[in-house]
Amino acid sequence: MKIMLAGPDEWSYIKENLENYWLDDTDAKWEDFCVAKEGERTVAFCRIVEREGYLEIASLGVDYYRREKGIGSKLFRYMLDLIKERDPGREVYVVTDKPDFFRKFGLKETLDVPDELEDKRQNKCRSDASKIKILKAKI
Repeated sequence: MKIMLAGPDEWSYIKENLENYWLDDTDAKWEDFCVAKEGERTVAFCRIVEREGYLEIASLGVDYYRREKGIGSKLFRYMLDLIKERDPGREVYVVTDKPDFFRKFGLKETLDVPDELEDKRQNKCRSDASKIKILKAKI
């Protein structure tokens, strides 16, 4: 498996699966994504969203039949390493209904949440807002 920055060739796959997996597609553009590929086939994607004063890692999606194989973990680790390399010391947030997945990377649930992410939790997530957690870490 190869993990890399997305290119325009992956954009149709990403757009289709943002919709299929009910992931945040707000202001999404291919330049913000990284992908995991098996051979020539894209099997996962994730993006970094630049916010005022912090970063959000969002829209982590893995092909249904490729889940539970460590692909999402490898891709998320790649995203964290990319942030450490390019922009160390930044606060990173994740808005999720699967907080246990992100806790294993050192992110912790927080109540000190930027207004923009609280709005996302309350109004843009397709799951019940009470099940959505916001986690953060300083990378």
